[in-house]
Amino acid sequence: MDTEGTDHIDIRLSLGETIILNELRRGILAVEGILEAPYCSVLARNLREIKRLRGNKPLAVHIFSGGGGAYPALYLYDLLRQYATTCAPVITVACGMAASAASMIVLQAGDIRLATASTRIMLHEVREWYRYGVDRALTEAEESQNEMKRV
Repeated sequence: MDTEGTDHIDIRLSLGETIILNELRRGILAVEGILEAPYCSVLARNLREIKRLRGNKPLAVHIFSGGGGAYPALYLYDLLRQYATTCAPVITVACGMAASAASMIVLQAGDIRLATASTRIMLHEVREWYRYGVDRALTEAEESQNEMKRV
């Protein structure tokens, strides 16, 4: 296997791991992605690592996210509220963008809520998005049923 020229990849991965570990040691949980189940599981492990490294000290949650699934976001919300109840205050900081499910984390999961000057927060009614999906599915089912009748 030719590994020539891959040293820079290893260095970047090592640097990324070092940056993440330094953030965890400083009590910063960085939420920088779409809130889906696998990513929220990684965030849960990072939160446990922060508690192991720092004990019962305040937690800063830096959020730059376009949102994600409602249930993974609620899982993260529950973890952060549990931390606030059993350990120390949670400070949520919106950085750049906190949209959809991520805005719920910023606005409801923190004891102290902050946002940088250039941050945009986007909220929407979940039920409307859900209803749109259900209406679309019903329409497609009706169309399929009509097509079957025709055949």
